[in-house]
Amino acid sequence: MNHRDECSCGEQSPLPWGFQPRRASPPRDAQPRAPCVFATPINQGHTIKVPVSEVLPRTMLRVLLAVLLSFASLAFVSASTWTEVKPTGSTQRYRFIASSSDGTKLIVTTYVAPYGGKTVWTSADSGEMWTSREYAALPGTYGIAMSSDGTKLAATAHTGNIWTSTDSGANWAEVVVPKDSTQYWFDIASSSDGTKLAAALHSGHIWTSTDSGANWAEVKPTASTQQWRGITMSSDGTKLAATVASGNIWMSTNSGETWTEVKPTASTQNWSAITMSSDGTKLAAVVTGGNIWTSKDSGETWTSTASTQQWRGITMSSDGTKLYATVDNGNIWTYRTPVCDENSHVSNGACVPCGPNLYRAQGDPIDGGDTECACVEDHRVLNGACVACDPGTSRAPGDVPSNGDTECLTCCDVRRAKLQALGFYTG
Repeated sequence: MNHRDECSCGEQSPLPWGFQPRRASPPRDAQPRAPCVFATPINQGHTIKVPVSEVLPRTMLRVLLAVLLSFASLAFVSASTWTEVKPTGSTQRYRFIASSSDGTKLIVTTYVAPYGGKTVWTSADSGEMWTSREYAALPGTYGIAMSSDGTKLAATAHTGNIWTSTDSGANWAEVVVPKDSTQYWFDIASSSDGTKLAAALHSGHIWTSTDSGANWAEVKPTASTQQWRGITMSSDGTKLAATVASGNIWMSTNSGETWTEVKPTASTQNWSAITMSSDGTKLAAVVTGGNIWTSKDSGETWTSTASTQQWRGITMSSDGTKLYATVDNGNIWTYRTPVCDENSHVSNGACVPCGPNLYRAQGDPIDGGDTECACVEDHRVLNGACVACDPGTSRAPGDVPSNGDTECLTCCDVRRAKLQALGFYTG
């Protein structure tokens, strides 16, 4: 049967089954009151009353929080710059670099003529610690690509063929692209699942595969051959970007069917590697003997960053917040996108304070779009502002002012909602 429950705030009745009632501590700014009691019929003719501890206003805490937030005039940002990482005690001839989607797993190739080095450097902690590995089965590794989880790898031998691995590099299989026996390969790119691959051929064209390298097709972004260097793709493989030495950047949004030339600078550059986020909106490309160039709008506009180096390789995490770059006869460099500190949010590309009675967790990237703060505990939204709940009522934190007004709840409201969720209350 359906029963209408009763909620009262009077003296409670004795509880059956040995339950001991508990009174809520009275607030400092109010007279002591009896706890809220929620009465609900369990079986026909039998009713128990369950005490609920009131969630009462913490006046002093609210006042202190409001004062601190009202005086906030600056929003702090966790600053970040390019940081040099030295896997060994000496510099190395680093070439291309690849990362897992979260940026924790990394692999870097080195150069030894003519194929590339057999030794690669790997990290499983975002570049904090590095381990050298020897790929004896390969003639050498030059370009390198990795699936999102780091288990599938694809590598190019500089004047050889393409090699693939499905067990994080423990075993490799040679892939012969249907052209000549060997080619002057540079970089290679992979989709997040490792099924789609794209390789850049020096003095040639782009080659793509949709079946993990079993079959390949030649793609011609331009009618004539180019000195292709770096190549990258989105997580689903539909967006591609490739660089030309002493040229520009070429981009495709339809898996290589058509291409558009992009000119980050007025003049051509000695472009090397290029990388993009999983959705293709963020890009970063390196110029050997120049700078690193980044874009946050799918290549529409570009910004120069980092000092002039003999940059060779670059990769980024799927969200574009972690970047890693390599220098020939140098070391590896890492970058973290600055993020807002606690109780700050992003507005027009800057971190600004949340304001009175609002909060937000640390970590909003400044280039990730605008974010919003939410009301603190025991506050509701009224006319676009967070205001304190009335005495005897409460509300969980998290109301966003832009979503409209909200209401605070009495202890009985909270209890009724819990019982409704459990199927006890149907009134």
